[in-house]
Amino acid sequence: MTSDATGVPIKLSAVLSGPYASVAILKAGGSHARALAASPIAVTDRTPGDPVSGIVLPLDLPAGWYNLTFTIRSAGGNLVESATVVQVTLVSP
Repeated sequence: MTSDATGVPIKLSAVLSGPYASVAILKAGGSHARALAASPIAVTDRTPGDPVSGIVLPLDLPAGWYNLTFTIRSAGGNLVESATVVQVTLVSP
């Protein structure tokens, strides 16, 4: 937060990429076949609440390990990225 009442613009984004055959391959930076992006969210450091976004998983999405990357980019040029590993499994009806 800043003392500026107008707020600093911030862009929030997320991308799910994969599948990877294993977590080790994912963490080694192996290649992936798909990347699914959430719609970016524009907020400011004065926006109240918790912004929420979603990524629609297609029915033909292969099972496997995926990398979910979060990016926070401020108009001031600051960039923060983080990631987590997600496992997608197939569930029979």
